[in-house]
Amino acid sequence: VSVTSEDSRAVESKGIGRKIMDKVQQTYSSELSQKDFAYDGEKSLFTYGELPKKTLNFTVILERSNGRG
Repeated sequence: VSVTSEDSRAVESKGIGRKIMDKVQQTYSSELSQKDFAYDGEKSLFTYGELPKKTLNFTVILERSNGRG
């Protein structure tokens, strides 16, 4: 799993990867052949069975958090 921002810089902030992968699963389930996956929070994604392609690219927009509880 590789996560980059709009300007192609790698995103390495702790915790953001999991939020992004949750959004990918919600938004692109049909492109993922309805397969659930597990993300280790770093670089690995695990599925039961193969995904439809070896390389998949998705665009995800996260809402900003205001930092309150």
